Amino acid sequence: MKEHRCTLVRDADRWEVLESTEARNVEETLRKTEERLRSLSDSMSEGFAYHRILLDGIGTPCDYVFLEVNRAFEQLTGLQSQQVIGRRATEVLPGIEKDSADWIGRYGAVATTGRPARFESQSQILGRWFAVSAFSPHPGYFATTFSDITDLKRAAAEREQLLAELQARNRDLDDFAYVISHDLKAPLRAISGLSSLIEADLGPGMSAGGSEQLALLRGRVRRMHELIEGVLQYSRAGRTEAQRIEVDTRKIVLQAVELLAPPARFDVVVAADLPVHRCDPVRVGQVFQNLIDNAVKYMDKPRAEIRVGCQRQGGVCACFVADNGPGIDRRYHERIFKLFQTLAPKDDNDSTGIGLAIVKRLVESWNGRIWVESEPGQGSTFWFTLP
Repeated sequence: MKEHRCTLVRDADRWEVLESTEARNVEETLRKTEERLRSLSDSMSEGFAYHRILLDGIGTPCDYVFLEVNRAFEQLTGLQSQQVIGRRATEVLPGIEKDSADWIGRYGAVATTGRPARFESQSQILGRWFAVSAFSPHPGYFATTFSDITDLKRAAAEREQLLAELQARNRDLDDFAYVISHDLKAPLRAISGLSSLIEADLGPGMSAGGSEQLALLRGRVRRMHELIEGVLQYSRAGRTEAQRIEVDTRKIVLQAVELLAPPARFDVVVAADLPVHRCDPVRVGQVFQNLIDNAVKYMDKPRAEIRVGCQRQGGVCACFVADNGPGIDRRYHERIFKLFQTLAPKDDNDSTGIGLAIVKRLVESWNGRIWVESEPGQGSTFWFTLP
């Protein structure tokens, strides 16, 4: 039979037998539990600290004492456990009342009410931002876990600053484009008017060559005017606030065809199954209009065909504008969507090289995609995805 040494303790009402072996077992169990908890705490990537709240004379939280911290606490704050254990926060972090006045109030509310909380706090002493979670295991005490979010905060602040600078620059560019276009259009109108006056004054006395030169001059002035207007459209493309409504895209295409009024030799076929889609009718209308106008402008066949339709591709609605024009070599499939890029001599068709760049910018404004399928002599099919 196992023997136990016992200690008898006299009480006013009763005798208690304290068994020393059982007491040692309890102590050993507590020690192992503490070791496991310590190991678990030190394995955390988040900082951990355990505190006791201190109250002033009228019961208001005024400070807190560090009772326990883990290794991540030391790594994140740069403070060693021996610097903080048993000490008040105002001793470890002088100026905390001034720099982070809400900390003690929030922690005190957690310790006295037992309601957990999560918030972001900044310590000017440590110069870091922390996302903090606090909870109270029992009244008067609270624990915190926290992670360093300083880099995230700085990145967010830099992003906001960059966005503000970008918006300011965009406004400056808008103003610049408007002023430049206004200042350039005025002399162009004057040149065009003067050329007409010269031709009228000379009348029958003007040679055929002179008349041809004046006509060429007016053509260059007109192309310059269209170039300025194209630059304005490009600068604004996709930057106005978009509206999203249910739109019958077939009606949009028919309106674009009616507005462009292609010559009689053009046969324009618009599919009956174009979708009713939730999109910005102005932007989508601009895309269709530019693509159809592009097909008309570059057509080299006496009998021209333009087809407009759509297909479902992987759950996305892709529209197309196809023609039987000259086609485009694969080498230029990317180049044609860049600003001021055109494959035909500019004087042949008054091309500004801006139309497809505007189309690309509009499509990308709703996170869509645009591409061309074409071979020389086999026509072209321009595809774009709807929002």
